[in-house]
Amino acid sequence: MNWKRLLFLTHRWIGIGMCLLFALWFASGIVMMYVDYPELTYVESVAAHPDLQRDRVELTPFEAARTCAFPIRPKGRLFSSANDST
Repeated sequence: MNWKRLLFLTHRWIGIGMCLLFALWFASGIVMMYVDYPELTYVESVAAHPDLQRDRVELTPFEAARTCAFPIRPKGRLFSSANDST
């Protein structure tokens, strides 16, 4: 068998395989449009989370906000004045 024939057959079978793959992908997309995902109830969702260990908390929310990289702006302030250094 010469290399042109081998290349032709390889191209054909790779094309057939990819055609089947894309057909299945298309069909699964159609199914996903019409079938809803299962949803957890509130009780199931809460049961899946670990309990909060309050004894491990080291900072208050205000201390954590002071140490973060982003400055905290007061609410209600839409524009900065020309005198602001921030």
